[in-house]
Amino acid sequence: PHRDYSARQDPLGPVDEFRDMVKALHQAGIEVILDVVFNHTAEGNQHGPTLSFRGLENRAYYMTEPFDAASYANFSGTGNTIKANHSIVRRMIMDCLRHWVQLMHVDGFRFDLASVLARDDTNQPLANPPILWEIESDPVLANTRIIAEAWDAAGLYQVGSFIGHRWAEWNGVFRDDVRRFVKGESGHKRDYNYYTDPIAEPYLARKRQCGWGLYGTLGIGRGDHEKSQAYRARNYIFFGAPAGLVLTIDRTLEVGSWFDYGMFAQTLMLAARARGLHTCAEASIASYPDIVRRELNITRDYTIMCGMALGYADTHEVVNTFQPLRIAVEDYATFHD
Repeated sequence: PHRDYSARQDPLGPVDEFRDMVKALHQAGIEVILDVVFNHTAEGNQHGPTLSFRGLENRAYYMTEPFDAASYANFSGTGNTIKANHSIVRRMIMDCLRHWVQLMHVDGFRFDLASVLARDDTNQPLANPPILWEIESDPVLANTRIIAEAWDAAGLYQVGSFIGHRWAEWNGVFRDDVRRFVKGESGHKRDYNYYTDPIAEPYLARKRQCGWGLYGTLGIGRGDHEKSQAYRARNYIFFGAPAGLVLTIDRTLEVGSWFDYGMFAQTLMLAARARGLHTCAEASIASYPDIVRRELNITRDYTIMCGMALGYADTHEVVNTFQPLRIAVEDYATFHD
């Protein structure tokens, strides 16, 4: 622990305070995950200062360029890269992790640029990196959480394919998408405009009437943006349904085909009812087409039309008692003799 953060400046002060902090967090039901960096040091590239490992055994601790042993390989983006699978370095890493678990009582680790630890002495990725398997199988670390930032700064990307059976993966793309969504950032543009801008009457009044009626049923008052936003977010987990459908259409098809597609979607919903299932069509899924395409491997040849929750309606959910108002037939239909 960093001494400047401690109220006690004696040698054991920061250690005792850190352990007291961990105990207090555990009593509150909060786990402590330590972010660890075993991919580089503060010694920079070959022109940097000699602070520690370089002066001990440069060839054991650092990866160098294959045909230029005087130059450091840079898979970390900082100028140097730790040779994590060297026997000496592996022992140092394991001793460090065991120390934080046995003496400081942390619950797990998040490994910065963990794919660096998958490279061998020739800088190439290994199918079964010794240090990563050693971390996974070590008995002292057996009950800890191990989380990999499964890439490095040189293009090795292992999200979805990181080794082992216990390793969780830090999904940076998903993290960034969620962050932008929570912050309400722009940049998520639909493939098509669902409404005109501004929405003309009488459609604006009808939209508000339906929305306010729905939220009123849920006990969410007008202007309660926090609760309404939280409920809208349930669209993106398909309201807890066991299955979620994403409906797409070939981008080259025109308006007439969209009319056909609407009938197809309605037929799909009627077929579900015939099987005793329920559905909920969701326009919200189309609000983030690029994310949907990336996560589901859908090419840009297809427009994201909408989503649809598929499952069994929860009859105890108050939201399922809401019935939107319907305008009279004569208000939108013209009959001719």
